[in-house]
Amino acid sequence: MTVKRYIGLDISASETGVTILDRAPDGRLSLVWVGHIKTVASQGTGAKKITFTDGERLKIIRSSLYEILDKFNPQVFVKEGQGADMNKFRSVSLVSKATGVIEECCQSWWGKDPLEIHAYPPSTIKKEVTGFGGVDKTIKGSDTWSKYLRKKPVIDEVVKLFGGENYSHVNKKLKGVDRVMYNDNETDSTAVIITHFKKEGIDFKC
Repeated sequence: MTVKRYIGLDISASETGVTILDRAPDGRLSLVWVGHIKTVASQGTGAKKITFTDGERLKIIRSSLYEILDKFNPQVFVKEGQGADMNKFRSVSLVSKATGVIEECCQSWWGKDPLEIHAYPPSTIKKEVTGFGGVDKTIKGSDTWSKYLRKKPVIDEVVKLFGGENYSHVNKKLKGVDRVMYNDNETDSTAVIITHFKKEGIDFKC
């Protein structure tokens, strides 16, 4: 038996999280690389403002992902299934487009054989990683910290397993308190691989 390499993807039109993770024959995991593919709808202001089309943004996602695949040569592909707010049609449309581009990119890179991309919805990921897949109804509000708190259980479990130093983070003062906020797109891309292990009965240890 040899080491098997996994790629985890948390797909977004603006910032797709990517994790490359190795699993040794004895189940030991090694975090090889974590990052994200970032695109923006526009940059600059006023007369200097540049707006990017969906096609331009999708091209960045595809070319960046292809470079990652070429560099790391993953064998198993896992992604987070869509869980976007269906009331935000524009957001859902872009995520759907990005998902299609990413799936095509992975298949093209893989070759002629059909490629299976394992997919798990956010609720399943949360349940498998934290033990609870429901919504915490005690968290109210739409401010930055409230939004982060809803994602924090999964983030905390991933950081506990692999260390916060491996994930992008920022320090912000919110509600009068200094907070460390990790990039949830990156942590979710790791969490979806852990979910795959648990759903498939694959043992692992960090």
